[in-house]
Amino acid sequence: NKRIKKENKKMESAADRFVRFNKAKDKAAVWRGKLASVYKYIFPYKNYFSYTSTHPRVPDSSQVFDMTAVVAAHDFANNFQTIMLPPYRRWANLTNGLMLTEELEARGIDETELKKRFQEITEAVFQCIHSSNFNLAIHEALLDFCVGTGVILINETNDASVIDVHSVPISEVYFEEGRFDNL
Repeated sequence: NKRIKKENKKMESAADRFVRFNKAKDKAAVWRGKLASVYKYIFPYKNYFSYTSTHPRVPDSSQVFDMTAVVAAHDFANNFQTIMLPPYRRWANLTNGLMLTEELEARGIDETELKKRFQEITEAVFQCIHSSNFNLAIHEALLDFCVGTGVILINETNDASVIDVHSVPISEVYFEEGRFDNL
């Protein structure tokens, strides 16, 4: 009972969270104009930064006189995805690190069974990724990554083996520093 009361004291109020959000939003505002300029020339069809609730996103390519940057951004995203995150292929493996290997050796434990379990988990993860819309969403995030930060949001679905992946536009992302100056 005392532990629950302590945890409740640690919980942040909605007002405190709103204050933190506004601080992060103010920090992002510094970059908003610069990003809007970049997006105007590289992604004129996205128009993330010049819309409001009364003015929807309307593609504006009136300032684009040369498609070099537009094509280069798409080439970058395509090449990055093909090389680093190839669709429907396993591009990573879960494995034990040096510290775990040393710990297992110190205890005299054979790591064969652990490696087998890691491979099973890797298979399950990639089965989940391949049955989702990950490849579409990551491509959109990689386009944003061309000029700054690409962000994806992964949601669970009712089916435990399927995830729902969305690329989050940089205009809707606000970063906040943690206790140790990390994000």
